[in-house]
Amino acid sequence: MLTPFPQNNVAEGPPFTPYNITTEADLVNWIQDLLPNFTPNDVSKVLLYYPGLNTSTNPSDPLFPTLGDSGPTVINQSSVATGQQQRANVS
Repeated sequence: MLTPFPQNNVAEGPPFTPYNITTEADLVNWIQDLLPNFTPNDVSKVLLYYPGLNTSTNPSDPLFPTLGDSGPTVINQSSVATGQQQRANVS
């Protein structure tokens, strides 16, 4: 039976992502370490396709899952992380 909602892997990233990504510079460094053959253009594309709203990760931000059709997106908000950390989790 088909489900009415598409399935995704949104919750699969956190176990593979270090939890010290607080700024976009941290995110870029992690991408470059993880994928050393990526060019600066490749890294720019990752940042373009996974745009961030927060300038940095705030550990006191509330954690909650997104609705999916309004409000914050999973790129910047989840029940696990927010900001640049969440951006790393989904990229």
